[in-house]
Amino acid sequence: MKPDVAQRGSNDCSGLVLNPVRQLDRVSAALDTALIKAPRYDIALRFALWEEPPPFASDTYADLYGMAGSDPQWSVVALIAGAQEAGAEARLRWTMAPSIRYKAASRLLQKHAIDESNQVYDYLTLLDLVFPDSVAPSLRQGLNQLSPGYCLGTLITSSKRKYTDTNLLDQLVSINLAELRRVIRQVIQQQSLEAHASGTNLIQALELQKRMLTTTLGHLGQTAELIEVRSESINDEELRLIVCHRLYDFNRRTSEDPIEFAYHQRYGTYP
Repeated sequence: MKPDVAQRGSNDCSGLVLNPVRQLDRVSAALDTALIKAPRYDIALRFALWEEPPPFASDTYADLYGMAGSDPQWSVVALIAGAQEAGAEARLRWTMAPSIRYKAASRLLQKHAIDESNQVYDYLTLLDLVFPDSVAPSLRQGLNQLSPGYCLGTLITSSKRKYTDTNLLDQLVSINLAELRRVIRQVIQQQSLEAHASGTNLIQALELQKRMLTTTLGHLGQTAELIEVRSESINDEELRLIVCHRLYDFNRRTSEDPIEFAYHQRYGTYP
């Protein structure tokens, strides 16, 4: 997201940078590329990040996550939590798909659900590579159930519920914000992988993590483009307001997550 985008509304957001990826030019460039087809949403998102600053867009968040990641036990739990989150996102998008009257959006969410379903296994593979034998075999086998196992051949159950344009836009923004946080977490998570793995296992883990990041960046850009299309009927101010509201809700919904909680405790910003 480029800092020289004009018409940012009443507040100057030109100095806003996603600090955790600030020194990683490759990822910063990837974020620019991901949002290049969604210029209105790019501006609205930057405005919302300024108005409702989330913990995940701060240097402190990166520091807290990095310190926690130095603890192998915490890192094991974080990878399992990542798998759990991917499974939940897969189920959400799969159930949304038949409820959307726009075929392109429905097909895209179905594809994303399949990707998220596969990312469950990716997180668990990272667990095996970086922390082999850290989880009892009986539990490790059970963790595979976190993935719903969606594929192109999986039948989609028809739904009588249909998303209104407003509800769909709200949900797409919420999904996009979750993808943005995951991009940042996956970048920071690389430090943990390097701290706890070595040799061939580390090489394989980093290659897998890079593929996961590419998938997440793809989802970020594609949902942003959907938001751009589905928000054509509203003006820029209305779009900014929607994104601000969704980010406000997202910050509070995730405030109990370990790193977010530590951040709020440090700065006295707990909702």
